[in-house]
Amino acid sequence: MSYARDPAAAEIAPPLSIQRTAPVPPGERAANVKRLLANIQAAKQHFAPDFQRMRWAMDFAAGLQLPDQRADEPCYEYVVNLTLRHLHRRTSILYAKNPTASCRRKPRLDYRVWDGSQATLQNAMQLAQSPDPAQRVFAQEILEDYQQGYSRRQALDRVARSLELLFERFMTEPVPPVKIMMKQLVRRVLTCGVGYAKLGYQRILAPRPDVSPRYDDLATQLAVIERLRANLTDQAAVQYCEHEAEQLRVALAALQREPEAVLREGPTLEFPQSTSIIPDPATRYLKGWVGTAWVAEQFDLRASQVAEIYQVDLTSHPPRDFGELDAARVEASVAGPADAQRDPIVRVYQYYELATRTLYTVAEGWPDYLEEPRPPDVHVEQFFPYYVLSFNDIEHEKRLFPPSDVELLRHVQEEYNRVRESLRQHRIANRPLYVSPTGAFDQKDRVNLTEYSAHDVVSLNALKEGQAAAELLQPVQKVPIDPAAYEVESLFADMLRITGMQEANIGGVAGATATEASIAESSRLSAVASEADDMDDFLTRIARDFGQVCLREMSAEQVRRIAGPGAVWPEQSRAEYVEELDLVIEAGSSGRPDRDRALRNFERAAPFLLQIPGLNVEALSRYAVRLLDDRIPIDDFIAPGAPSVVAVNQQMRPLPADPAADPAAQGPEGAGNLPRAPRPPQAPRPAFDASGNEVPGG
Repeated sequence: MSYARDPAAAEIAPPLSIQRTAPVPPGERAANVKRLLANIQAAKQHFAPDFQRMRWAMDFAAGLQLPDQRADEPCYEYVVNLTLRHLHRRTSILYAKNPTASCRRKPRLDYRVWDGSQATLQNAMQLAQSPDPAQRVFAQEILEDYQQGYSRRQALDRVARSLELLFERFMTEPVPPVKIMMKQLVRRVLTCGVGYAKLGYQRILAPRPDVSPRYDDLATQLAVIERLRANLTDQAAVQYCEHEAEQLRVALAALQREPEAVLREGPTLEFPQSTSIIPDPATRYLKGWVGTAWVAEQFDLRASQVAEIYQVDLTSHPPRDFGELDAARVEASVAGPADAQRDPIVRVYQYYELATRTLYTVAEGWPDYLEEPRPPDVHVEQFFPYYVLSFNDIEHEKRLFPPSDVELLRHVQEEYNRVRESLRQHRIANRPLYVSPTGAFDQKDRVNLTEYSAHDVVSLNALKEGQAAAELLQPVQKVPIDPAAYEVESLFADMLRITGMQEANIGGVAGATATEASIAESSRLSAVASEADDMDDFLTRIARDFGQVCLREMSAEQVRRIAGPGAVWPEQSRAEYVEELDLVIEAGSSGRPDRDRALRNFERAAPFLLQIPGLNVEALSRYAVRLLDDRIPIDDFIAPGAPSVVAVNQQMRPLPADPAADPAAQGPEGAGNLPRAPRPPQAPRPAFDASGNEVPGG
């Protein structure tokens, strides 16, 4: 998120040297690379049924719900994709709509001498003027302790506000924004059962294999230019570079037309595919990576992309067969056609090992590291920069990945399609059918009976004068359609029991009473509230580590460039700030907030709050306006020290001609102090006893 002028906009550096021949690494390096690849292959084999189930769920949600159905062939059977409707509805309820970060000071005892009581503080102020030296020293210790603790809290609050502004920019600046990708993440979790977010740190001129959203800068463009120049200066690669000279010319021209181009640096958030993350088979629980020794991420890249990122040429590697399960994934993950011989697909892995706290980068078929082992881009408490989101968590000794909503709805969806297709076939079979004796009609009569328009008069040679047509042509009696045999309401009831959704959330309600619908909706809201808590916890883990990464990596100059010149950022002792500040997601901010309930609570509390001495009215007004509409820029309407509109109106009010008639000059009772006109005499009213009976003469 920090910005720097592009040094390559004015002058392009000499091309990097790309390694084009496979090295012969020392024995221990080659053995370690083989160990890493062997661990990855064993884990992929172990989780192959889970990854196959995820890919099946993607196809099923896309509409491939019939046996042997193919995406490239038309489907002639009746399919109603209730699963996709459920995913859209569920996503709209659960995805992070407006995640708001709040940076708080962690609870701690900041005062060594002062006990936190205002009475003690006031007493110390009085004792500071005491003639007794011992009392003055004691009072001075309390006052100094209070001042130091208060100053530190103020500094922490300013740093916390700077962190909140950084997070807000972090959520909106990448293209596409993080909020949009969060919606896709929820859809992925509902489809595959599990989804991941990856926290990273993009540094200037540091291309990476990630294809998820990142800052829109020149790092990728410069990497392409360097690879093209290296190819044109290498005699071994010239024969494959007929078109790359033109690519280089166009890229350089585009770069020169951008004098204001910048390079960016800052935290990033990627969202890998569910089948791209390969955990250690010893993992006991995905959330928090319990029992995990290593995690690998898989990338399917073109050889040209590997050369741009790692300066290693793998074009001489023959294109490998990724297998039937991975074929569709490879085609979907690598965009654009390419010559398989000149630019083959390479499988690259990033391997995070907890024991050595090291990131390894290896590729299948390459005997050495693609880059030297190094610490990960970000330092987080759990070490692995991946955060897991899942909703249907289970406890199973042999199954790590939870089932998805698609998997839970499979039988309901297949039975619904079967019922509707059977009804469709029954309707087709019940079309009118007529029979006649053999030889009753000649060829011309059969043509006249089958090929006619509405209201036509048909002439039949076989029909004698006065003979009824029913004697030669009789309708076939077929089995009538029984609606009970094709009812689907029970399937919607099963869907409610499985996913918490009810028929009213998908379409119309058939035969449900108001009480039943209310009970079903209460059950659904309870399930949604639990999943919303999962989303808040997921975002809070990301926000907390985001704050720690910013405090460790970003400079004060970078922060002020983003958050404003008034931002406060520690230059030294950053570890102390990491320990004392906690960036969390406000509860409920990732979903639809219950604004009406919050407003009702504020209306109840406001009359009592206004009576508290020392109340910060400005902060209270900010909170009230935010409840009404958080898009209102309240800072634009507040001028510090300016009187209220009511006070200004009172000052501008003209005075009456008679000063004695001015309510402001008549004491606290105002106009109530004026003499009142005498009331006219009233007629006597009847008196009543305790029982309500009128007393005679009362």
